[in-house]
Amino acid sequence: MNIQDKVFKQETNIKDPSFDIEAMNYYRLFICLGEDSLRFNVVNSRDNKCLLLEEFRFFSRLSVEEQMEALNRIYDNDLFLKANFWFGIYLIIKASPFTLVPREFFDEVNPVKYLQHITPIHTNQQIFVNEQRSLDAVNVFLNDNLLIQWFKQTYPNRHLQYIHQTQAFIEGIRRNNLIVNRPQMHVLIEPNYLIISVLNGDDLEFCNTFQYRVAADFVYFVLLVMDELHLDKQACELTLYGKINPISEIYKLMRTYVGQVKIYDEQPDWVKFSSDFDGLPHTYYFDLYGMALCAT
Repeated sequence: MNIQDKVFKQETNIKDPSFDIEAMNYYRLFICLGEDSLRFNVVNSRDNKCLLLEEFRFFSRLSVEEQMEALNRIYDNDLFLKANFWFGIYLIIKASPFTLVPREFFDEVNPVKYLQHITPIHTNQQIFVNEQRSLDAVNVFLNDNLLIQWFKQTYPNRHLQYIHQTQAFIEGIRRNNLIVNRPQMHVLIEPNYLIISVLNGDDLEFCNTFQYRVAADFVYFVLLVMDELHLDKQACELTLYGKINPISEIYKLMRTYVGQVKIYDEQPDWVKFSSDFDGLPHTYYFDLYGMALCAT
């Protein structure tokens, strides 16, 4: 059943026939929330099979308070989200400030110092520290306390694991990446910001987020990073992820400046899908799938 009201519209709703309400204690719930959308999927911990995927698109960018109001209405009309006996519950709150710190330099006693130089830290924010599994580094990030409290009240007495969007994206591209001795740029596209990661062989050379308004801004930041890292615009492979397709203005404009541009169009090999998911653009949900690589 599709759910819709004046604030949001359900754009994706796919459920595998093998989804079994009696087996939900074996299922992991992955939730990705931003000012533009709510996405979630359910993966069976026994065989890594994706059993459920839903997306709700907000008609405008919502404040934190408006996101909570939308969450209340979506959860009130969903048969499974409110269940409190999942195997694990994992959350991304998008657009959260972050920094990556090499493990050898990380001070566990005072993680706040790594964020102070990049963003103001307010009393309504909470600091999280996660291992960046495929790197010898930690991801230090902030989340809004109002949203944290909303999820705590929704899932009482449960341990909720918060994951940063860059953390999931990095694990996904490193899992997918063919080790080559040349730089590769990977860009995750959101409606008003982008995440740029650059791999060189097995090393992560760069990862950061940039705000943009129009396609020209997007291209500017990609080219800026290429220039700063002295990347050859004709030789460097650029892969785009997110809500992007070959007729998108961003894609067409990027192709005029960069020689090798492609849109991710594969199925991730760490999650299994039934034929019910055939035809789904997996690039749309790459960061959501990447959460499974961060789960503990």
